[in-house]
Amino acid sequence: MLIFKKEGYSLVEVAVAVSLLAVVLIPIFLLIGQGATSMVVSSNRSIASNLAQEKMEEIRNTAYGSIVNATDSKTVNNITFTRNVAVVIAPSEIILADSGIKKITVTVKWMEYGKERSICLVAYRTELI
Repeated sequence: MLIFKKEGYSLVEVAVAVSLLAVVLIPIFLLIGQGATSMVVSSNRSIASNLAQEKMEEIRNTAYGSIVNATDSKTVNNITFTRNVAVVIAPSEIILADSGIKKITVTVKWMEYGKERSICLVAYRTELI
């Protein structure tokens, strides 16, 4: 009489195991990718914020009459950040004071995953400090 010993796994058992493994691992890999993307976005936003603040500090240390519109670029981590300084005299209706107040807007723009991103800081400066 022949007796067959069952050794190994059947094709159905292997298919079920692989399916269960895929159901568990695919979402984990997607979350890892999403986390990496979020980390890059957060890092770029921090860099842009620091560059805008740095430009505001430069303007703070500049004489009132020398504050003018300007644009410059800085490259950090192979990403080019463009800083734009827009200076306008604030209307006296908005600021209930002298019309010699300058509204200074620093905008930092960069490209991230095919989309243009930006961050903006606004400050007001008067001739009297």
